[in-house]
Amino acid sequence: MWRKSSRGWIVIFLSLLAACGSPPSEHDPQFKRDTNHSGVFLGQNIVIHPSVKWKFKTDGRVFSSPIANRGTIYVGADDGNLYALNMKNGSLIWKFFTRGRVRSTPAFYNNTIFFSSYDGIFYAVDALTGTKKWTFKTAGEGQYKAPGIHGLLPANQLITDDWDIYQSSPAIAHGHIYFGSGNGNVYALDATNGEELWHFKTGNVVHSSPAVNDGMVFIGSWDRNMYALDLSTGKKIWNFTTGNDTVYYNQIGIQGSPLISDSLLYFGCRDSHIYCLNKYTGRERWSFDAKGSWVIVTPTLLDNKLYAATSDSHRFLILDPLSGKVLSENDTKTYVFGSPVTTQGLVYVPTFGGSLMAFDAKNAKLVWTWQTKAAKMDKQDALNDEGYYNPNIFFSRNASDTPAEMNKIYSVGSIVSTPWIDNGVIYFGSTDSTIYALHAL
Repeated sequence: MWRKSSRGWIVIFLSLLAACGSPPSEHDPQFKRDTNHSGVFLGQNIVIHPSVKWKFKTDGRVFSSPIANRGTIYVGADDGNLYALNMKNGSLIWKFFTRGRVRSTPAFYNNTIFFSSYDGIFYAVDALTGTKKWTFKTAGEGQYKAPGIHGLLPANQLITDDWDIYQSSPAIAHGHIYFGSGNGNVYALDATNGEELWHFKTGNVVHSSPAVNDGMVFIGSWDRNMYALDLSTGKKIWNFTTGNDTVYYNQIGIQGSPLISDSLLYFGCRDSHIYCLNKYTGRERWSFDAKGSWVIVTPTLLDNKLYAATSDSHRFLILDPLSGKVLSENDTKTYVFGSPVTTQGLVYVPTFGGSLMAFDAKNAKLVWTWQTKAAKMDKQDALNDEGYYNPNIFFSRNASDTPAEMNKIYSVGSIVSTPWIDNGVIYFGSTDSTIYALHAL
């Protein structure tokens, strides 16, 4: 009796531990902080409205998310450059030019910065000098396409999805690099020389960023599947298939990236669900229905709370990580694509409306909102007085109208870059072509 009861308590304890998560150990900086995509930056909460410590102007929109290491911020931009900036004052240390947009979040390992460009090349650059160490040419980049996507005309023509705005960001573990590509492959390279170790072919574009944990690589594809691959060989361990939409190709595909916490895997999907899977088997534990609203963000988990956000329904969510039940929520007013991160007391959520919002981590109460200058000025009248989208930013259902529509949305300085927090300073990029550092005076 005693032994059986003890085992029961052990099982309960381990289940709670898996749900609560634990503060991550130090890893080489990469997307969402580490190979688990924790998004947890324990330290000083910025509880009062922040101001700009410094800002750096690029020549292109910034979709890439920054990482920090040894006093330097690294981030890519649509002008084709990877930038290295001084964390204290934002001064340029170096920039490295590629022939394509850099929407991949860089990763740091062994004094080297690794990242992808839309020129179809994966780069390894010296972190101190910005000089090229080696390159690896993939089979090419590209965005997701589907016939008459989102109801656009012509209905039978393959149309590029302008909402496919990111590139896969590399994960680094055991001296190897893992990343996805617009050609549908997941690659593993040797970090020392760029030699290909293996690649795994999925059925469509891979712009999800891999999480690496317990001898496995976890990554999503626009082919609707979340994959678990063997770290050493690239062989498939399991795949989990999400929802389908063969009419408008809107509620389909995994655009975001997974979060790993002990035995559980969490991710959002364009089929409007947040999923929780067993990482070893791929079996679904629960799913949360966002009722038609895409979930692009990579969730964050800490203190038995799962933090996520939606696009069309613009909700910031605190979920029970064991059941998917909503514990608290609030309104972000516009879409959220950049992922929430936390300093334990607060959760920081970037929005398409040019706002960075800080919510109480316990009850989702809004603590403060910071806006870009472009959002405050709103020269193209993209937002109404309450901060929601004006209907006039959306045009007809012709594919040729989409670029103008997207330009209008981006005109407010959309923050689709996931923030990095270090010593009370928040770093992120914006579609106003600026890299920001905010702090509380």
